[in-house]
Formats: sequence, structure tokens, C-alpha cells
Amino acid sequence: MTILFLLLYIYYMQDWFDHSEKKIISCLESLKPNSIRYSQIREIFDEYRTAWNIPAKIRIREFIDTLLQKAILKENTFSFPGRVEKLFTWANIPLFEIVSSIKKEGYFSHLTAMYLHELTDQVPSTIYINVEQSMKSRESESGLSQDSIDRAFRNPVRVSKNFAVYQDKKIVILNGQYTNRLGVIENDTHAGKGLYFTNIERTLIDISVRPVYAGGVFEVLRAYERAKDRVSVNKLVATLEKMKFIYPYHQVVGFYLERGGYQSSQIDLLQRFDTQFNFYLAHNMTQRDYSPRWRLFFPKGL
Repeated sequence: MTILFLLLYIYYMQDWFDHSEKKIISCLESLKPNSIRYSQIREIFDEYRTAWNIPAKIRIREFIDTLLQKAILKENTFSFPGRVEKLFTWANIPLFEIVSSIKKEGYFSHLTAMYLHELTDQVPSTIYINVEQSMKSRESESGLSQDSIDRAFRNPVRVSKNFAVYQDKKIVILNGQYTNRLGVIENDTHAGKGLYFTNIERTLIDISVRPVYAGGVFEVLRAYERAKDRVSVNKLVATLEKMKFIYPYHQVVGFYLERGGYQSSQIDLLQRFDTQFNFYLAHNMTQRDYSPRWRLFFPKGL
């Protein structure tokens, strides 16, 4: 009796699906972006169940399970600390398009933006998504002292622990400062369509500030060298001014421009900033050299 009931149930499920399969696939393919959450599938299910002739006994979970079994939907799970993100996709969606839907307000940055701009030879095993903090008042630059800078950069840099592993990739969520998405663009790339990521100028600034998220200072320098014929230094400087950093990162940017072989007129744009303090190219450097021009400590051998 149980087996007969099961066979009838399978036939019942198969019957409604056979009549509605093309309509369901057509509806999903019309959606943008190509990944949705459980709540969105529920909305679609409730809106179209009559048009798709879905029997009243079929619940949302059974509907999703059927689409998963038929390989129309794929469930993608991202297990972040304290929160699991699930996205449903269809067709053959590139990895970056799937990941871009994890945080609606986020955008790709640092090494990931370098990769999208083809400023690195690396195929990154880590993907960085920047989600800006809310606007808030910050400590003024006048509160800086040489002692506070020395203490901050003597220690190892703190890195985000908010990450998930998916398809052998580490997906890291960064909580960057509020910039109102300054320098963020939407573009089609070799990695996917309609991706949001930082432009070249903003990318060079971000990796100068946090080289740990760019593969290290040597990778940052290579990115500056590769960007030389594509970057607008005037735009880079304007972006740097708008970001209003407390620390004197203009010294870092100027140093990279100099070491990257940029024109003297371009490098001079960074020297118009006030240079009051000695600064550091990276945290926790054990062996280092010093650039008097930029009042900057940097790793030996760079």
C-alpha cells in the first residue's frame, strides 16, 4: 500500500511539472540577476502557481525540491560565521556572478578588483567583497602623533574573519569605510557580466591602504606598473582627497608611483599634500629601508 501511494505521488508530482516546465524555465531565465533567495522563490511560487497549474497540495519546499531534482535550480550555500547565505541559480552561471549576489550592497575590491582589471597574473583563490560601513564621524587627523602611528604599524594588521569557503574559493566580506560607493563601476568582464567593482584609481588606493588584501606590497607595486598607461593620476589624487583618510596614505601612493616609473609631473601631484610624519608601507615590517622623499619605511628589497 505504501509503495502504491508513493508511485501515485511521484506520478502526481511529475504530471503538473511536465505541463509547466517550459513556463517555469522561461520565467526564471527572465529574472535579473541570475540568482535569487528562498524568499524570492516563494514570491514567484505564490504569484504563478495558478498560471502554472500547481496543485494546492504542493508546498513551496516540494516545488523547490522538484526543480533541484530536475537540475533546473542549483542551491549554493555560503557558510559565514554566524550566518548561512543560500542562493538559488539556474543555467550555467559564472562564479563571480553568483558571489556578487551574496551582498546586494557590496562590490568587488582589492585583489579581486585587480584581477577584474587584469592588473595581476594571479587567479585569486580569495574573493573580496566590500560592504561599506554606515556614515559616522571619525577621529580627526589632528589627533595623530608619530607615537600613535609607530604603535599601530608595529603590530600585525588585522584581517577580516568573516569568510566562507565555496568551490575551493575563500569568499571574504570586508567592512570598509563609508565612501558612498566612490569609484565603484558596473561592467562586463572576463569573469562575468554586470559586476560591481572599484575602478582602477580606487583599486590602486585600496590596495595601497591594505596590501594584505592584494597579495602583499610586491603585488601592489606590479599593479601600479601595469596600470601606468591606463590610470588617470589626476583622478586618483581626486579620489584620494575625497576618501579623507586619517593616516597619510598619500605618502604610500606617491612612493608606488615613483617606484612604478610614473612621470615626474604625475608624482609631483602627491607632493602637494602635507607630510608631517614618518609612515609605513605595511604593518609589522622586520627588515626595512627608508625613503626620505616620502618619509616612508618600506620592506628591504622592494
